[in-house]
Amino acid sequence: MIDGANSWRIFCDVTLPSILPVLAVGIVLKPIFSLKMFDQVYMLTNGGPGNARRPWLITFILTASNTTTWVTLQLSLIFW
Repeated sequence: MIDGANSWRIFCDVTLPSILPVLAVGIVLKPIFSLKMFDQVYMLTNGGPGNARRPWLITFILTASNTTTWVTLQLSLIFW
């Protein structure tokens, strides 16, 4: 234990900086791979039967494009 540090400070000062490169790669690659499958899912199933199989990114893209606002897409990427 670091002298006088609680578990939150240890996480913020030690653990998070050590796993940040891996998190950054995951945060960048996940939307890229989701966007790569957009055309197959949309053209083959239009989102699946009753939207049951629609990936999360496709849902947000279609919602944002239908409402002519990109706020939904931006918030989904921030809070994903």
